[in-house]
Amino acid sequence: MTDTAQELSKIYAPLDPGIKDAVDFLRGKGINTTGSCDGKHDGGKDQPWISVDSRGEDLVLVRLEIAKLLLSAGYHGFTVKEEYLYQKRPEVWMTNLVIVFWGEAKPE
Repeated sequence: MTDTAQELSKIYAPLDPGIKDAVDFLRGKGINTTGSCDGKHDGGKDQPWISVDSRGEDLVLVRLEIAKLLLSAGYHGFTVKEEYLYQKRPEVWMTNLVIVFWGEAKPE
């Protein structure tokens, strides 16, 4: 787990049980996650997701790295997409990557 991830885990609420293992796995591989939900508390979408801090990174390379890591660990059925965040102006404030699982976020 990176220093940032360790510090964040001390500040914020515990991870949802249905996404915790996937988040811990990514953090253990040096991927800084910034948010997650197991899909049970997200307005009925029932799709677990993990947001990844990708500021200053080549999004294509990070997206491929995440996909390779998850696939090598036995996770299947997910999408890694870019999310553009806007604040007070029409310019992009921040870009994140979001992993959306099509079902439960657990390896097969």
